[in-house]
Amino acid sequence: MLPTQIMPVHLPGRALDIKDPTYSNPAIPVGEKARAVQRQLSVPTSGSQTWRIFSTPANHGDGFMIDHNVGRFASPGYVGRVLDVVWAEKNDGAAIQVHDPHFGSNQRWDIWVSEPFS
Repeated sequence: MLPTQIMPVHLPGRALDIKDPTYSNPAIPVGEKARAVQRQLSVPTSGSQTWRIFSTPANHGDGFMIDHNVGRFASPGYVGRVLDVVWAEKNDGAAIQVHDPHFGSNQRWDIWVSEPFS
């Protein structure tokens, strides 16, 4: 699967990115580590803006997972980590971070396409 950039429709020229690659620092609390943010699109493609969308393995429930960085675009420390709603919070505005995969429902996503890809 090819690396993918995920861009918000409401603001051209931005992409899903990692706020601060501090995942391994134990002094930073969960929820503040490696948050996903929107940031100016980097050209050429930055590793921190590269994602892979894949089906959740059959024995782990339905949905898709979004893995940070792939192959030659990988940044140290992030290969295999996925988008994760912090503490599986259910309220609007819940923080999203990059976390080791555990296949919980807070790491699985439904993806809806409202228009055909061009």
